[in-house]
Amino acid sequence: MKRVIALILSALLLAAFCGCKKTPQYAPDPEETEKVTVEELLPDWQASEKDGWYYYKDVTPQMVRDFTDRRAAEGFTLLENEEGKWGKMLYRGDAWINISDNAESEKNCSIQVILRTHDGGMGAQEAFALISAEVAANTRPWTNTANAPRNLAAVLEISPEGFYEATGAQVFRALFDGSPYKDSKDLAFSEATFICARKGALEVRSFSAAAADIDGDGANEAITIGYGYGSGVVDFIFESFGIKNGELVSEARTVYTMKFGKISLTARGGKPYMVWEKQVEHPGEDVTFDDPVEFELLVENGDVQINDPDNLLKALISGSAYYN
Repeated sequence: MKRVIALILSALLLAAFCGCKKTPQYAPDPEETEKVTVEELLPDWQASEKDGWYYYKDVTPQMVRDFTDRRAAEGFTLLENEEGKWGKMLYRGDAWINISDNAESEKNCSIQVILRTHDGGMGAQEAFALISAEVAANTRPWTNTANAPRNLAAVLEISPEGFYEATGAQVFRALFDGSPYKDSKDLAFSEATFICARKGALEVRSFSAAAADIDGDGANEAITIGYGYGSGVVDFIFESFGIKNGELVSEARTVYTMKFGKISLTARGGKPYMVWEKQVEHPGEDVTFDDPVEFELLVENGDVQINDPDNLLKALISGSAYYN
């Protein structure tokens, strides 16, 4: 389990451009009928759920194969390695199904379903073209450091509610047909996140995004938080983007090192906030988290600042020089 989860997290964070196996071509979405739900796309096995992942025990390789075959018959495309082991991805225009497959070695598997969001703006075909161009240009190489091919297979909009209306930008996940590691055969896909506006796309390291006026100029910015590359510590990259005449501009980027915990972004009253839940260790028991605390985010002198007047984040270290 640990090996597969590590592989999948690496696939999300460390894919990099090294040329394409073929020219990316957008695959049209299936005709929309009723909106699909997460429950409709999961297998009918006994499961426990945590943070959007569904965990299954007593699973055989044949059960996993039957499940992927059923979804393929419903219009999903399957990405997996030649051995059919470890991580798998099923993708369709309205949903992706991420599978951490340990059925053969540990008789279990984990599944995450990501549904498309769409509040307006550009569709997947236009975003596919913009992201393809940005992947080829590789204007922000620090967002990915692995040396592997990146053949774009699909995109899926994951914009938070109201994000497009507030900023004119949209958030898309990009799925690449190929391992995130050069010459590796464990995974057959990798993922990345892009912000798209009318005149282009930029790759971001982001697991949470929000739209708000972070710099007080009267216009909303797109704000993201993503994981950094710290070894033995947890780095979070905060970045703010302005949209000027349809162009995305990175206005501030800062890296913070913090203690383990849950972190996300939210917006309220036109202002952005970091939501922090400190991780609490209990020897011999499951990890728990403190109640969430919100900290307003500001931009000052080109850095994203966390407003912490009560000094609650005592372990926080700012390091804005990283990843420039």
